[in-house]
Amino acid sequence: MPRQTPVTEASDARPGVFANEQLALGERTSGVYEVLREWIVSGELAPGEDVSQLELTRRLGVSRTPLREALRLLTRDGLVVETEAHRRVKISALSMADLDEVYTLRLPAATLALWHTVPRLTVSDLVELRKDMELVASDELLIARDAHRRLHAGWAKYAGPRIQEALWGFMLHSERYHRAFIRETKTGRKAKELEHRTILRACEAGDRELARKLLVDHMASTALTLMREHKHEPVLLRSAIRMSLESDLDQSG
Repeated sequence: MPRQTPVTEASDARPGVFANEQLALGERTSGVYEVLREWIVSGELAPGEDVSQLELTRRLGVSRTPLREALRLLTRDGLVVETEAHRRVKISALSMADLDEVYTLRLPAATLALWHTVPRLTVSDLVELRKDMELVASDELLIARDAHRRLHAGWAKYAGPRIQEALWGFMLHSERYHRAFIRETKTGRKAKELEHRTILRACEAGDRELARKLLVDHMASTALTLMREHKHEPVLLRSAIRMSLESDLDQSG
């Protein structure tokens, strides 16, 4: 998972937090980018919402220069659609067609990353993964969220930086859909926790074939359930699932 600076809940962000002009532009841009990113992922800035750049500078306590740089990065990430001519910013909308694409790309990348990571996991790696798995069950939202991100990142630890960066982006987009459409229940949460445990057990046993199959089930079930609820027939995802379960991968590692 790419390096992050600490980010509080969106509601905790206060005007002036980035107002120290002694900070380097790059540092201010990074901070603004990460706060805005979390606002979008959490739904504090709602899908399809239209907001002025001036309003964002006031809320963040920054000038327009770091804001514009941050918006450029968020546009690259597909999280915002910036309308510079009117100094407006539109948050990217959500749709089942987009969800189909997100998981179609995420699933093969995640399973390939896991396949190459499992044989290289150290005892220390497994200890950290188990710690994060336990923290995912925390009642503290930020603790559970960050642990969940680290857990999935840990399953791709030895896949290479480009794949890790891509998976990080897919994780953020996936979180947007979870926040927007999933009303978590105690039963549903326990089921996902059990899935995490079974994947980790397979990793601990060095069984990457089983770990891969379990990860496919874990990730695909969420997307397919949402699409069924919204009466959307997957265009690409079912093919991605089949490809992710192909059994003729190089066994030499």
